[in-house]
Amino acid sequence: MHSIRKIECATCDSVAFRFVAANTHPDHDTLATFRRRFLKEVEALFVQVLVLARAMKRLKLRHVAVPRRTSA
Repeated sequence: MHSIRKIECATCDSVAFRFVAANTHPDHDTLATFRRRFLKEVEALFVQVLVLARAMKRLKLRHVAVPRRTSA
């Protein structure tokens, strides 16, 4: 997973990140809040993307591990 500060920089430097961010440049606090608020939804979306890619024969799914954060 990218660090929040790297994602913040990528919204300026990377065409792909600029597209996803609708050509906006959110700061790291905004990105961190978004990630905390929507973590479950993002995880579910990630699984849906993997399933779709597999159905399109773009991915051979064997073992995928998604680390879970523990509460501190």
